[in-house]
Amino acid sequence: MNVIVTRHKALVRWLEKQGYICPGSYFRAIHVDPEAMLGNDIICTNLISLPLMALANSVTIIPLSLTPEDRESPWLSYERICEIAGDPVTYKVTLMDPLPLLPPP
Repeated sequence: MNVIVTRHKALVRWLEKQGYICPGSYFRAIHVDPEAMLGNDIICTNLISLPLMALANSVTIIPLSLTPEDRESPWLSYERICEIAGDPVTYKVTLMDPLPLLPPP
């Protein structure tokens, strides 16, 4: 399942119009929730920590070219999202075993 982490409802509309998601095929979360991330495909606009990314099946970042005014606004319009959204980048992060310790010299 897709989990979209955003406070901007207009971003969800943009994702639908661009064909990245289908209506009803996602869960929208305002904040990153480790339980919601577990095994799901995450779509967000901000980088999240590597340990959280490793919980997800994949993480897609939609870069937004935000101005200072955009950062102060609690909501962005669909038109504004269309103007500032960049190409999505998808990551797959895997948790690995720690590196073995080297023997003492």
